[in-house]
Amino acid sequence: MINVSDDIYAAMMAFYMPDNPGKEIMTKMVVEEKLPKIFGYFERHLAKCGTSFCAGDKISIADIRFYCILYTIKSGIHAGLPTNLTDKYPHISKLYQAIDTHEKVASWNQKSQAK
Repeated sequence: MINVSDDIYAAMMAFYMPDNPGKEIMTKMVVEEKLPKIFGYFERHLAKCGTSFCAGDKISIADIRFYCILYTIKSGIHAGLPTNLTDKYPHISKLYQAIDTHEKVASWNQKSQAK
């Protein structure tokens, strides 16, 4: 599953490109084609697993990587990247909630937001 997160990170690099005429085309392609394809694959994987997290019933590094990706998408920091992009994927949404409410992740988020 780490490879899937690598694919998402690679696709999202388009949002970090300097502003130029090709950036808008590239980011649109990422949002409309690349990310839905990757998220579709990931959604099917999570559905087959039937567990709370990517690789079982315990949180793993793969979960943290996906959480960081999903958190970035939901944050709205990238123009042209819809914050609701993953909302149509119920298993991905469930994974995000499981990680976001995990005791250690929630504690870390609370401490980092207090700074």
